[in-house]
Amino acid sequence: MCWSESDRLVSGSLLAFFDSAYEPTVGMADYARRLQRGSGGDDVEAGVTAALACLLLQRALTRQFGDGRAWVTPLNAHRLLLAATVVALKLLRDRPSKRLMYELARQGGVPTRELAQLEAAMLFLLAFELYVPSEEFSTFCDEHTARLSLAF
Repeated sequence: MCWSESDRLVSGSLLAFFDSAYEPTVGMADYARRLQRGSGGDDVEAGVTAALACLLLQRALTRQFGDGRAWVTPLNAHRLLLAATVVALKLLRDRPSKRLMYELARQGGVPTRELAQLEAAMLFLLAFELYVPSEEFSTFCDEHTARLSLAF
């Protein structure tokens, strides 16, 4: 799957790629815990990955659509979180294993090929701007600690 700059400019077209055919039966908190288990590593690494994924997701939606919350629906929320988690893991690890990506796809409930497509779509939503200054990450964590601890 390939996206051009013009595809990104069509309001919601790229975001529609994240829509599931049906609303998932698992809640977001349980889904986030599944992804945390699938991401490997210890609890600290999993927490940092989750926080970075949330920051990247917020950044992507705000950058593309202004108030990102208006674009998150029950049909796309799970896949958006999954894609952001994959991008976060790859940012934090020098060489994530193929086995890890397979496990994340399994925990996320999607085929590995679809996971790769979701990852690519997330990178386009982020306009490939992945650098997160430590100050921005610290501020995000401080502001969202209570919310993140409830999710995990």
